[in-house]
Amino acid sequence: MATAHRKIHRKDLKEPDEFISFLTQAREFVQQNTQRIVLAAGVIVAAGLIAMAVHYYQAHRDDVAATKFYEAFNDLQKKDYQGAEKGFAQLAEDEPSRALGKMARLYLASAYLGQSDLLKARDALVGYLAQAHDASFSSAALMELAGVYEELGRYKEAEGSYRQAMSIEGPAAIEAELGAARMMEKQGDRTGAAKAYEAFIELHPYAQQRGDVIEALARLGVSVATGPTAGAHP
Repeated sequence: MATAHRKIHRKDLKEPDEFISFLTQAREFVQQNTQRIVLAAGVIVAAGLIAMAVHYYQAHRDDVAATKFYEAFNDLQKKDYQGAEKGFAQLAEDEPSRALGKMARLYLASAYLGQSDLLKARDALVGYLAQAHDASFSSAALMELAGVYEELGRYKEAEGSYRQAMSIEGPAAIEAELGAARMMEKQGDRTGAAKAYEAFIELHPYAQQRGDVIEALARLGVSVATGPTAGAHP
């Protein structure tokens, strides 16, 4: 059976196929928009370089802050309180938004306490608590602040700090309860203090501080049964 053949005309040979047409159009587009393409590529590369530079710069600042914090902490451990004060104060000033810069205020308070400067210690602790987010460190700062207020004879403020520490779950909460009761007693609120001590014994019947609480109640004229539960362990 004969096969039909399509006759190719000279006109057909002169027509470019679709692929050739696309390449031609693409070449023309590039030629006409070379400057825009180069600029766009340059912007992308520049943005990448800037992002990389910022990343390495921030990492470098983290390293510098860590080194300064470590040096100041070593001074604090060596009881070089002035050196520790200088290091922590500078770090807090230079890096107020960085984690170690914020933490420096808490340790700066310890440096002030080492020098018996209660007012500056209070200010450092208040500054730290204003921006603190970690519960455990906040609890420690509140307990320290309460102690500072107690030393200053500002028992109402001390009670308030102890009560804030009570609201944070952790090992310091029990001591905070006793601190709040003690501050009530020091303010002359004997009835409130007695109720707080009695509540403590009810909530923590086997606490190590039970003996001290019983003594405090006796001082307030309240007797507590010392039967089998006294000093017993579950």
